[in-house]
Amino acid sequence: MADGGWRMADGGNLKRIKPFRFRERLEYVRGQPREASIVRARMNYGARTRTTSVGKRAHGLLLRTKAFSLAAIRFYSSMPRESVSQILGRQMLRSATSVGAQYREAQRAKSIADFLSKTEGALQEIAEAEYWLELIGDAGIDKSAALENLRIEADELVAIFVAITRTAKLSKLQS
Repeated sequence: MADGGWRMADGGNLKRIKPFRFRERLEYVRGQPREASIVRARMNYGARTRTTSVGKRAHGLLLRTKAFSLAAIRFYSSMPRESVSQILGRQMLRSATSVGAQYREAQRAKSIADFLSKTEGALQEIAEAEYWLELIGDAGIDKSAALENLRIEADELVAIFVAITRTAKLSKLQS
């Protein structure tokens, strides 16, 4: 704005209009890693505050998929700068980071069929990330504990998403 945020209000008086502020504050449990210890997210609208209305399990899985993505980012950053490792790492990074995005989209699904489509997409991305992690380990590019932790987490996420899709399919058949 050329006038620095000042606008004409009713009655012709000049009034400063404050810009809309939105912040998300995350609360953590002391002594735990940041991504694993988020208790709840609060959305602050100026002076008003409300807690997000996402179910505990869904919210926990949102945080878990985000933590998986962050761990994949850190792992990729620590990989050697050789061409083969960067190519495999980039593929792993793409699939690992899209899991959380797919699941967030599934939370906004308009129907059970839409939810199933998006969770199955997330399941495919996890399986792909698991494949690239396996390839990185078997090629001897990285043998660190971070790789093993990512592989374990990917395996657990596959089991969780398989259970979610089975449950959604059963509820679709019952309705």
